[in-house]
Formats: sequence, C-alpha cells, structure tokens
Amino acid sequence: AFYPTICDYERFVRVYDIQAPRGYFTAENFNASLGDVLRGQHRGINPLDHQIPNGSQTNRNLLHSHDPAIKGFLTAVEGAVRDYISRLQAEPHHPFLRRTRERFRFQGLWSARVLQDGYLPNPVHDRGWISSAYYVATIPPERPRDPRNGWLKFGEPNRPPANCGPEKWVEAKLGPLVLFPSYM
Repeated sequence: AFYPTICDYERFVRVYDIQAPRGYFTAENFNASLGDVLRGQHRGINPLDHQIPNGSQTNRNLLHSHDPAIKGFLTAVEGAVRDYISRLQAEPHHPFLRRTRERFRFQGLWSARVLQDGYLPNPVHDRGWISSAYYVATIPPERPRDPRNGWLKFGEPNRPPANCGPEKWVEAKLGPLVLFPSYM
C-alpha cells in the first residue's frame, strides 16, 4: 500500500508551458537559440556514470554557464518550479512531501542529446528532490516503430521484468517543462 502513495504519477508529474524569456520574441526562437548553445556543449564523451546509447550528455553542470540562453532558461522555468512546490502539501512521514519548503535552489543542469536510434535509460536522480525534463528540440521520426518513441515514461525499471512496463507516459513535445520527484 506504500507504493501508490510515493508513485502517484497523476499527483506528482506536472507539465508546464514555458514562456520565452526576456530578449526572445517567441518560445520557438528561444528553443532554437538554446538548442544551438547546447549542441555546442556536447563533445561525444559521457560522464562515466551516464551512458546514453547513441547519444551524449554534457560533461559539466550547466548551472555554472554564463551563456545568456542558459541563464534565460533558468529564469523562464523558475516560476513553474515555484508553482509545482506551492501545490505540494507537506506530510511529515512521506519521503517526498516531508521536504516541502517555499525556498529552493537549482542543484544541477545537464543536457542529454539523443541521436537516431538512441535512447536515454530510465534514470533515477539520487542527488535531487525534484527533477525535470525539457525538450529543446525533437526530431520527428518518419514512421516510428513505436508511436511513443522519445516520450517520457514513469514506473518502469531499467531492466523491467515481464509485464512491468511504464505506468505513465508524457508525450515528447518541443517546449513544455515536466516536473516530477527525482526518484521517479
């Protein structure tokens, strides 16, 4: 009976539309600029603990970047993070909700780039409280074998046993920010 209280996907997974930060005319214009910056950060070498088949991850925390597009991204998502936290009701015995506070700080910011036929293994962010996903760019497959190719999935372990598939899907779309507990 404990699993449904900590893996309540409908309660804890939220999707936010992000507005273009100051200096950008549209969200599309901002995503194109941010995408250019992030592609320049990918050198094809993954940190040892982040293997991405046919893809790469930035090898440094982008919070330390002085690039205006990355700073603009942090400013643009801050309101969504504040809203997400404000909707959480503190519960002293709940492993996720007992940490609920008004104040927060960003701990890390990385970019993963997945090329054709690549994928991001189901991660657990063990150093965080709230994690996110944001699609800066998507490559529409011509005829995907899996209609949910690239979508975010929740509730599936990295090496799932038979009949243990995802419990929640979030469509891979350009622009929205998805927030969820880091253990998901």
